[in-house]
Amino acid sequence: MFLNKKTIADLEKKAKNPSLVLLGKRMLTGKDGIIDYTDYISNEVKKDSWAFLYQIAPTEWHFAAIYYKEEVFVKHIKKIKQNKI
Repeated sequence: MFLNKKTIADLEKKAKNPSLVLLGKRMLTGKDGIIDYTDYISNEVKKDSWAFLYQIAPTEWHFAAIYYKEEVFVKHIKKIKQNKI
């Protein structure tokens, strides 16, 4: 039993992150997929990201994994800068 249930909308209100609303709505459609997402780390910092969405069918839970685009490609960007590609 979960004592502290929070929805994506609850988190959005606390974090003041408008992207969470869109992410939550997309998750609640039940569709799996990848969406472009902006993660607002703070009022001054935001990161372009991808959100990988998956619904766990037997439980009807929704899962999202967020990957920052700059971190996904950091290894390749270093090689390009070093002219190794």
